[in-house]
Amino acid sequence: MPSAVPRGDDHRALPPPRPRSLRARFARVFGVLLALAALDAAAFYWGARQRGRVFRELRDTIARHAALTETRAGLDDHAKRIRVVVQLVGVEHAPIDPDERRRALQSVAALRHRADRATGGVPGLATVRAETDSLADAWSRFYDRQGIDPADAILVAVTRAEPLAQRLLGTDLPAAIRGEQRRVAEASAAFERADRATSAIAWAVLALSVGVSVALAYLLSRDLRGAIGALHTGVERLGAGDLAHRVDVTTCEELATVGRSLNTMAQRLRQARQELERRNQELAHLAFRDPLTNLANRTLFREHVERALAGRHGHADEMSILFIDLDDFKSINDTLGHHSGDRLLVDVATRLLEATRGSDTVARLGGDEFAILLHRVRERAEAISVAERVLWALRAPFELDGRTLHVSASIGVVFHHDGQSTEELLRNADVAMYRAKAEGKGQHAVFAPEMHAALLDRVELAAELRDALQREALSVVYQPIVDLVDRRVAGFEALVRWPHSRRGPVSPTLFIPLAEEVGAIVPLGRWVIGRACHEAARWQRERNGRGPVGVSINVSGLQLADPAFVRDVRTALDESGLDPGILTLEITETVIMRDSVSTLARLRELKSLGVRVAIDDFGTGYSSLAYLQRFPVDVLKIDKAFVDQIADGGNDAALARTIVPLGDMLQLHTVAEGIERADQHAELLAAGCRLGQGYFFSHPLDADAAGEFLRAD
Repeated sequence: MPSAVPRGDDHRALPPPRPRSLRARFARVFGVLLALAALDAAAFYWGARQRGRVFRELRDTIARHAALTETRAGLDDHAKRIRVVVQLVGVEHAPIDPDERRRALQSVAALRHRADRATGGVPGLATVRAETDSLADAWSRFYDRQGIDPADAILVAVTRAEPLAQRLLGTDLPAAIRGEQRRVAEASAAFERADRATSAIAWAVLALSVGVSVALAYLLSRDLRGAIGALHTGVERLGAGDLAHRVDVTTCEELATVGRSLNTMAQRLRQARQELERRNQELAHLAFRDPLTNLANRTLFREHVERALAGRHGHADEMSILFIDLDDFKSINDTLGHHSGDRLLVDVATRLLEATRGSDTVARLGGDEFAILLHRVRERAEAISVAERVLWALRAPFELDGRTLHVSASIGVVFHHDGQSTEELLRNADVAMYRAKAEGKGQHAVFAPEMHAALLDRVELAAELRDALQREALSVVYQPIVDLVDRRVAGFEALVRWPHSRRGPVSPTLFIPLAEEVGAIVPLGRWVIGRACHEAARWQRERNGRGPVGVSINVSGLQLADPAFVRDVRTALDESGLDPGILTLEITETVIMRDSVSTLARLRELKSLGVRVAIDDFGTGYSSLAYLQRFPVDVLKIDKAFVDQIADGGNDAALARTIVPLGDMLQLHTVAEGIERADQHAELLAAGCRLGQGYFFSHPLDADAAGEFLRAD
C-alpha cells in the first residue's frame, strides 16, 4: 500500500511564475475592449430591431385606424347619398343618369377597396370587412336595379342596404375604430418601452465598457508602476554602489528583461570591483614590496625613513640606516647566471631578516643593494652591533645549486643627525658604504663629513673627465710588446692617460671605472681606438715595407655591449687606412662570461672585419677550456700576478707555465704582462712564451717616442 506521506522530491520549490509580456497584456485589453464594442453593437442592433418592430406595428395600427376612419366617412357619405337617391327615385320616379350611376358604382368599388385595405390581414376586422362587402354588394345591386326596376332598387336599398349601413356605421365600424385606437395607444406605449429598454441596455453596456476599461487601465498602470518603480529603485541602489541588490520585476516580461540585464550588469560590476580590489592589492604590494625578496622596496623604505624622521621629535633615541652592498656580486651573476644570482639575493634577504631586530625595516633598494632602518637606537654601539651581526651572518657559506659560495658585504652606517632629509641620509649612507669598499670590502664604515667631501670630489672629477674628453685633453701612450727571444718590437699596447692640469696624472684605475660609472666609457673608447689606429697606420707607412707592427687596445664590457661598437671600429679602420689584421682588441674573461651569447655574436662581427681578439688578464677570472674553444680568440695575455711569481715557484708559477702550452695547443699566441726582471724574462722563455711587455723592456711611450723606439729597433 503506498504511503500517504509525500516524498522529499515533492517538496521542491516551484519556479516563480513567468511575468506576462506587455504584448500579451495589450492583446487581452484589446480583446476585452473589442468584446465590449461587439456587445455594444449587438445591444444597439437589438434595440434598433425592437424599435423598428414596434414602430412598424404602431405605423400599421395608425394606418388602419386612419383607413377605417376614412372608410367610415366614405361609407357614411355614400349612405347619405343613397338615402337621397332613394327619396328622389321614390318621389319623382326619375332614373339616375347612366354616367352618374357609373361614377356611383366606381365610388362603391373604391369604398370596397379601401375597406379591404383597412381590414385586410386583421382577424378582428373580418366581420367589418364582410359587412362592408355586403353593403357594397347591396349598393351595387341598387344601382344596377335602379336603371331597370327602380321599385326593386328602392326595395334593395331599404331592406338590405340600409340595415347593413346602420349596423356597420352605427356599431361595428365605430367599435373597430375604437379598437384600433386602443391598439395605437398600446403600440405607442410598446414603442416607448422598447426605446427606454434599448437606451437602458446601451447605457448599461457603455457603463460596463467604461468600468472594464478603467479597471484594465488601473491594473496595467499598477503593474507598470510597480515594474518601473523596481527598476528605478534598482538603478538608484546600483548607482549608490549596492551591487548586491537584485532587481525583481514580476509583472512585465519586457521590463523583467531589463531588470535581468541590470542584475547581470551588477554581477559583472561586482566581479570587476572584486577583481579591481584584488589588482589594487597586488599593485600596492608591487608598489611597496620587492617582487623577488618580498622585502620593502625603495619607495616603502623612504616612506618609513620619512615617518621615522617626523616622529622622533621629543625622543632621545636615535635612528640609524645601514646601507648594504654585496661585494663582487656582479661576478656571481656573470659566472652562474642571473637565476642563481636571484636565488642568492633571496637567501641574503632571509639572513638580513634573521640578523636584525623585529622592529627594524629591511629593504632591497635594487640590484644587490639593501638597506636597514634601525628604529630607536639608544646608542651608536647598538647600530654598530647590528651591522657586525649582518656581516657575520653573510660570512657564512651559501649553498647554491651544489656550489658553496662565500659572500661578503660592505655596509655604510648613518645616524639621524647625518642628514636633514631621507635623500640626504641615503646619499650619505651610500658614501659610507663606498668608503667601506675602498678600505677592503667585507666591513662597515660610519659616515663622516669628510666622506661627503670625497664624494663631491668624485663628482667634480667626473665633470672634469667629460670636459677633458670633449677637449681631447687625454692622451694615448704605447707600451711595446717585444719578442722575448730577440727583443724585437712586435707591437704596442695603447693605454689612455689623463694628465690633469691641477691634479697631475690621474691614475687609470681611478678614471676608467669613473668613466664607466658616468657613461663616458663609450666615447672615450671610441676616441682611443681612433687615435691608436691613426698612429699604427702612420708607423706602418714609416716602416717602408718592413714587417707589420700590431697595436692592441683594451675594450670595456660597456663598449662591447654598445650596438654601435663594431661600426665605430670599422670607421676607425676605414679613416686610418690600417690593415685590420694589425689591430688586436683586448677583453677580459669577466666580459666574455657576462653574456656569452651576445658576446659571441659581437666577437664574430669583429672577426668578420679581420681584427684579432685577445683575452686580457687570463687566469684571474673564470678560465675555461670550453670558452677558449668556443670563442674566436687569437691571443692569451698572462696576467702580471702570475708573472710576478713565475721566478719564485709556487702555484702561480705553475699556472703561468701551464698557460703557454695551453695556448700552443689551441694555436693561440701568448703574451706575458708586467715583466719587470730578468729572471722573469728567463723563466718565460724557458716556458716557451714568445711575446711579453713590461718595464723590463720599456715604460709606456707617447706616440712620437714610440715611433722613435720602433725606428731604433
